[in-house]
Amino acid sequence: MRKEKKNRSKIAENRTVTRKRSREQSKTEIGNEFFIGNISINPNGFGFVKVLSEDENKPDKDWFVPAKYLAGAMHGDTVRIALMEPDKRFQDDKKSSQAAQVVEIIHRARKTIVGVMISRDKVRPLDKRLPCDILITGNLHGAKKGDWVEIRPDYDGEIIPRKRMTRKSMDRKLAGITASVVRKLGQAGVIQADLDAVCVEYNLPELYTLEEEAMAAAIEPRKIDRIDLRDRFTVTIDPFDAKDYDDAVSLAPGQTADTVELGVHIAEVAAWITPGSYFDKKAASRGFTAYLPGRTINMLPKGLTRNISMTAGVDAPAHTVLFEVEKATGRILSGKRMHSIIHVNHRLDYDTVQRFYDNRKAPESWDNVLRNTLREMLDITTKMRHLRQAEEQFLDLEIPEIRIICDEVNNKILGLDNHLQRPSEELVEECMLAANSFVAAELLAKHIPGLYRIHPEPEPEKLEEFAALSETSFNIPAGDLSSRQACKKYLKNLPDTPAKTALLNAFLRSLPRASYQEENALHYGLGKTLYSHFTSPIRRYSDLLIHQQLWAADTHHALKSNKTMHTWGETLSELENNNDEAYYAASTRMKIRYLEEMLLGGRENVFNAMITKVTNSGAVIELPELGLQGFVNACDLPGGFRSEEKALQACHAGKMLTVALDDIDFVKAAATFRSINAIPESVFKK
Repeated sequence: MRKEKKNRSKIAENRTVTRKRSREQSKTEIGNEFFIGNISINPNGFGFVKVLSEDENKPDKDWFVPAKYLAGAMHGDTVRIALMEPDKRFQDDKKSSQAAQVVEIIHRARKTIVGVMISRDKVRPLDKRLPCDILITGNLHGAKKGDWVEIRPDYDGEIIPRKRMTRKSMDRKLAGITASVVRKLGQAGVIQADLDAVCVEYNLPELYTLEEEAMAAAIEPRKIDRIDLRDRFTVTIDPFDAKDYDDAVSLAPGQTADTVELGVHIAEVAAWITPGSYFDKKAASRGFTAYLPGRTINMLPKGLTRNISMTAGVDAPAHTVLFEVEKATGRILSGKRMHSIIHVNHRLDYDTVQRFYDNRKAPESWDNVLRNTLREMLDITTKMRHLRQAEEQFLDLEIPEIRIICDEVNNKILGLDNHLQRPSEELVEECMLAANSFVAAELLAKHIPGLYRIHPEPEPEKLEEFAALSETSFNIPAGDLSSRQACKKYLKNLPDTPAKTALLNAFLRSLPRASYQEENALHYGLGKTLYSHFTSPIRRYSDLLIHQQLWAADTHHALKSNKTMHTWGETLSELENNNDEAYYAASTRMKIRYLEEMLLGGRENVFNAMITKVTNSGAVIELPELGLQGFVNACDLPGGFRSEEKALQACHAGKMLTVALDDIDFVKAAATFRSINAIPESVFKK
């Protein structure tokens, strides 16, 4: 069995050391134009090195590194760079023409790489940010062309001194990296093997063993004083196929005729998971439950989550926030947090609740108490959302989530789910947002070290680039997007055409990633100045940490320090990013497999697509109904059968095409299409 990565818990420590080393060495060598940072490689081959600023008040700096000057550096490596003379070839939209070259590889980010054998002696990495094929030497361990393999590059442990990094040595590095096969993982294109490859590449943990499951199921919860809330009418609302139930909501009469009491009840995970215990360490190393299409890797053992979950008809311990809410406006007047015991009266799912919302018709099994309570819940949370929109100006990104649905038992693709958030989900979301904000305010007020969910304001240059894209490619003026109000107005007024999803995705990419940190700051997307994660302790360690801190504060035990929380903020942000990348890698591969099954099954092979980028060789397209990117060669574009130049001149970002699948490359996880015809622009530029 593959062991979990031992130094997962040291991610933040290593990052802190790198930051300190960067500042110290950059300070001494800034006059010589040398800097240290982590390199990110673009799938097109070039890279950017983020140099950590010596001044905490100044932003970090990204330096562009052309592909020919990477000197063998790979994605994630810690490198030293030297600035080169300004060159017009490297000029970009920011009017900067100065680039850098790697002169020293200080630390390699990875010991092994996962890829596909494309010949007897060559492997193509799964990670598209490692664009170069890798030469294989030694024993293949039974692997053959078309197999997934885990390989160990020969640079293992090397550090390349700057004084040795000459122009010739750079050229030798670029000539190729050799590696040896560690093990064969399975055949590429087979669902189980593809998922195995993604799990190994992104270092996702193994499933819990049967022995661990038995250990976890035997844990008895810790005791704490609890308030009895079993008289509140309480329901859980989840997806129909939910595997755990870590939140519930209740509604009861308020203190006056003008108010109601809205209860948000979260599974009391801290009662089972004691800080420093075996499963606390296991959960900490995982950070999150990993949801891949066709495979779920739980943060906590399944047997334990079943015991913790709030099951209908069973008394359950909970960590509760009760809100006094004004009926007429949805304004929260007050709140209080407590450890409680609740009784879930009904288990509901989003689809059934949505049907009730749409036509007010309920299943025959629903009694009048449930129907009336749910009507009132929908009404009060809708008002809460409208009030929050008016006061906090949150960005409402109506982007459909297109998920590939896989049978985890039989490793079979069942289809696609194109899902846009509905009022049934918004009901639960409003309750969870309110609880998260309330807990963040309490942490700050009581000086309890915690973690806050931070989303920085976007860089002005990124918004300017997006505004230019919107106007020049889609003929939709964006204006000045420097204020939240302007962004909100732009998003609200987007025409409901095929271009909308592409523009929303482009806008989302212009925003920075959210992260965790120990100091409170703005959450730009939500418009909140106080926000934490409290409501999902079964699947997010960030939330479990908050629960453990509150338990310690309520029982007068020692708290984790701000310094410890700082470390956890960086660690969990890294783990979350890694989980997200694993999900996207697996999802793309499963969607490619879904396309193949459509083709082999004789189903319709025609899709609407939008050009998002034009290159010398063709056009990158986005297929809204699949949530997938593809490529159309220049000769297959409208007018391109006679002249590639004519084809490229006729096409531009924002142009709609009707395309058919032409070819699938399982090694690259890429699909190539051919254009059938262009959709008239009047269809999408009304």
